[in-house]
Amino acid sequence: MELVLNIDDIHKLVIKSKYGDFYQLVPLVEPEPFGEYLTASAVMDEYTIGYTTLKRWVEEGLVFIRDGKSVKYDKRDIDQFMEEKKVGKRK
Repeated sequence: MELVLNIDDIHKLVIKSKYGDFYQLVPLVEPEPFGEYLTASAVMDEYTIGYTTLKRWVEEGLVFIRDGKSVKYDKRDIDQFMEEKKVGKRK
């Protein structure tokens, strides 16, 4: 396997120590962006659904994040869930 990088994709890492400076070229890697997290009311507003529909989606497999009493939904998870619910064929 061969890795090809442009000079713009390289960053010089300098490690300073009592024995001198060490240099290592490392690729610049963009971190994967965090998802957009929505509260239940924001999900209902964004997707124009009611509480009963959101509750049904969770029962059908929509995942959520619970942090104490707070519940959040990742917009990417909702979009994926809705994509899987599509029926019919596109023209």
